[in-house]
Amino acid sequence: MDYVVETIVRVVRLNRPSATRCMVEAHRKGCGQVLATHRERAEFLAEQLRSCRLTVTIEPVR
Repeated sequence: MDYVVETIVRVVRLNRPSATRCMVEAHRKGCGQVLATHRERAEFLAEQLRSCRLTVTIEPVR
């Protein structure tokens, strides 16, 4: 769990409490929203997170 939080902090540049909330949401519900941003940035960050062995999907904002 610490690895996930530290990876989100480093790659996405969220603060530690926000990254922890994302990790807890994903742990409890099976998925969690990390960030809402434009498609190019989302694809770039998803690639970075995948290279750190995290599972990532990009979905359109509803």
